[in-house]
Amino acid sequence: MHYGGDWNPEQWPEKTWGEDVRLMTEAGITLVRTGTHGWARTEPAPGAWDFGWLDRALDLLADAGVDVVLSTMTGGPPPWLLRRHPEAAPDGTACPSGPVRHTYATRLVEQLARRYGDHPAVALWHIGDVYGSGHGCARPCGCEACEEAFREWLRARYGSLDALNSAWTTAVRSQTYGAWEEVRLPGHAGSAGECAPDPARLLDRRRFTHDALLGCFLAEREVLRALTPEVPVTTGFLPLDGSVDQFGWARHQDVVALGPAAGSGEAAGTGGPLAAAAAFDAARGAGGGQPWMLLDHGPAEGPWPPGALRLRAWQAVAQGADAVLPAPWRQPRGGAGRFRAALVPHAGTASRMFTEARALGHELAAAPAELEGSRVSAVRAALVLDWPSRWALEQSPAAGLDAPGLLLRYHAPLLRSHVACDVVPPGRDLTGPGYRLVVVPHLHLLSVLDARRLAGYVRGGGHLLVGCCSGIVDESARLHGNGWAAPLRELLGVTVEEPWPLAEGVTVPVEGGPAGSGHGSAWAEVLTLDGAEAVARFTGGPAAGGPAVTRHSYGDGVAWYVATRLDAGALERLLGAACARAGAEPVLPGLPREVQAAERRAADGARFVLLLNHGARQARCRLPQPMRDVLTPGRDADAPVYQVTLPPGGVAVLSAAPPGA
Repeated sequence: MHYGGDWNPEQWPEKTWGEDVRLMTEAGITLVRTGTHGWARTEPAPGAWDFGWLDRALDLLADAGVDVVLSTMTGGPPPWLLRRHPEAAPDGTACPSGPVRHTYATRLVEQLARRYGDHPAVALWHIGDVYGSGHGCARPCGCEACEEAFREWLRARYGSLDALNSAWTTAVRSQTYGAWEEVRLPGHAGSAGECAPDPARLLDRRRFTHDALLGCFLAEREVLRALTPEVPVTTGFLPLDGSVDQFGWARHQDVVALGPAAGSGEAAGTGGPLAAAAAFDAARGAGGGQPWMLLDHGPAEGPWPPGALRLRAWQAVAQGADAVLPAPWRQPRGGAGRFRAALVPHAGTASRMFTEARALGHELAAAPAELEGSRVSAVRAALVLDWPSRWALEQSPAAGLDAPGLLLRYHAPLLRSHVACDVVPPGRDLTGPGYRLVVVPHLHLLSVLDARRLAGYVRGGGHLLVGCCSGIVDESARLHGNGWAAPLRELLGVTVEEPWPLAEGVTVPVEGGPAGSGHGSAWAEVLTLDGAEAVARFTGGPAAGGPAVTRHSYGDGVAWYVATRLDAGALERLLGAACARAGAEPVLPGLPREVQAAERRAADGARFVLLLNHGARQARCRLPQPMRDVLTPGRDADAPVYQVTLPPGGVAVLSAAPPGA
């Protein structure tokens, strides 16, 4: 398993580099990302190249046997470029469409590729820094280049003005276009329909900006592919960030990498194992189940809490990562990252942080070799996630449902019940992987083709659970014909008569079935049963007396529907019943709720079960069969283990015989 962090030698006097590399060897570091913030050092003036510093840094790493993820440096343009071209700033309003960034960035990438493509330390290219909100244009700047690029993008998507006018329903409010030059970017002065922004326009603006940003990535990738075809390519994603469709981008990468957490709350290293688990499953899902890598996932400010670095690293491994670079190598003295957690903090090598970092490196190095390259197995459930649907939801009356929150709300009960879960796009094959249960927290935007895929999965014997406000609009954010949620009506056996957005703080009571007593919030729907049975009903609110949860036999399978945002307890009970009915069994039965369980299986059949205690108390885990503890030092590796006791933050890696062995 590869282990390391971000090393930024340009931030330190060269006399410290040798000590850094010596300490890396001591700490078991095998892989570092470097060069991320090196553009200004490498090109201090236009065309004035200085590679000497990077030559010496890479040579030091190569001599020590430390591999490098070499950044293309384009995530942080130097001041001279921003002075000449302010539109090149990566501040969330940068121009992704003009020639400036492409010209200067690809020139730099070509220099790096020619110089370091065959360097013995370089194992992987990392394009840019991380892509997502606030990193390299989360929205278009509205300049003339962006306006023209938007028109070209629309021409490619729709082919004609008639098709565009139809998709955007421009007959509303007299917005029909007669010439392409009349089309402006929504959100900028002079755009038609600004008095009442149209959801189709805003959705296409999100798509265009996403594709323009992807174009920046692809321009660099093309240079690297041409000059260094044997070196794999990656970039970093912010966890479940809304601006980048990770499933779409992953097709253009050799390895999926999850970049820095978005903050110091639920998504970051200070806590949030549930949020991290959802993001990790999505990263693995983006790569089609292939091993992925974790980058810089520590707290935004302050140190890692005791034991948290180890627990987060092993959580990533349990969910399919083969490389963990969870924190910067050395904490800088100044700049924005001076309080960021690092493997070597300001307190130095005698600190708790470095002691834990070194122990983790030795532990990962001692893990069984078969663990690397193995795949997460025993997956019995899948959650469907779609970025365009998320964008469409933001422009709807159901925006209060909060797409990322819904994903976490449905993912957490599966994690707590130890049912391994993939996170996949709606176009992914749902029948081949053998999913017993597929959960759709929401698909506000749903194409007819994807609705047919869901129906085919259930017809063939699958079990499907769909959340509220799904199947409402098509790819152009228009309501589907023939009533609300029309593409799902036959599959779910219900008709949605009326949707009711609920004000913040308003709840509606729900009673009955496995959900028990609970309540809904944010959204409630008036349903008519068309073949489905009511499992639970609303006992108050606008849909009082009507079905709140339904179940419908369809083909050889079963489709559930939840007509509101259920509270956490009711939803957990409902998902438990759906898992039991579908046969979505846990990785290991009978584990405490706070223990996460995962299984990885190697190509040669070697099988590993990983247990992680995210709770504040000791957890005792009885094993259904004897296994071997391959992580605890000093233990007889061949001695069978029938029970594992995990302290708070504890980790166990168990070797299990393959079924039938």
